[in-house]
Amino acid sequence: MSRYVLKKDYSNNLVANYKFEETSGTICIDSTGKYSGTYNGTTSVEGVDGNARSFNGNSCIKFNESVIPLGKKSIKFKIRVSQVPLSGYNYALFSQNIWDKGYSGLQIYINSEGKLFFLRRSSASQLYLFSISSTFSICDGNWHDILFTWNGTTNSNSVKLYIDNLVLVDEEVTSNNLETESANLNLLVGGNYSGNQYFKGELDEIEIYNEVIEFTNNKYLIQQNNDYYSTKSNFFNIGQTKDSTQLENWYNKYGADDVNIITQNLNNKEFPMSKDENGIWKTDFQLDMNEVIDSIELIDTDENNKSIKYNCND
Repeated sequence: MSRYVLKKDYSNNLVANYKFEETSGTICIDSTGKYSGTYNGTTSVEGVDGNARSFNGNSCIKFNESVIPLGKKSIKFKIRVSQVPLSGYNYALFSQNIWDKGYSGLQIYINSEGKLFFLRRSSASQLYLFSISSTFSICDGNWHDILFTWNGTTNSNSVKLYIDNLVLVDEEVTSNNLETESANLNLLVGGNYSGNQYFKGELDEIEIYNEVIEFTNNKYLIQQNNDYYSTKSNFFNIGQTKDSTQLENWYNKYGADDVNIITQNLNNKEFPMSKDENGIWKTDFQLDMNEVIDSIELIDTDENNKSIKYNCND
């Protein structure tokens, strides 16, 4: 099986991350610890993997900061909507301004055709820096993966929108201007500041970055029952994943770039090692001495990457 994985580690660029795993209380937890919000009428429901947040058309999440960075940015989230908004009505997902007053900020919304829009407005010119929308309706009752990116420039087609396929652009446009002014208002998720465009649907796993993030889909693991197996260099059982974050890390670290290697009959094993806080190198994988045909070799790639390798029985 293959999975979209990040091309590199963007953890230093992660501005905010809302997993919506909390099932009680009113605090919307930002896992980075910087920009937690407050639930107002939303409820916890089952998501794609773990919990998600349901909006009933009269609920929202309020924040005390604008959260979304100026310039380069990526916004990723999962969304499920069953019905399109009524004619002349929008579902406001993210709001940083007041729609009819020309305030500066980003608006993310679904229009009455079910299309998803990202729109950035400047208060100085009262014009849009850009407006980009999906090429089709996302209001079909299914979960969709959304990725919006902008490198902060006016270069051709620098504003991009991905729907489900995180390596193939659904739509791309050119920004009319640079983003030089901060949003006038704090971030509001699930509604707008006019109080008349509340969202009805479900959101999950909101991630906000101050960088353009990119994905690849050429990583492969073997899955049998609940266990995952790597064939990146040699065949070994990674084990059973605890959650989606660990699984994504496994794809990044152990996933094979070439699917054809899965069909090969490999007769050796290689286990990666990690160094603990005491400087001792350890491996999380079980070494079966009965499998070893000859000697065990230490692979010293560099000061941060080591592994043990040995020939084994088929």
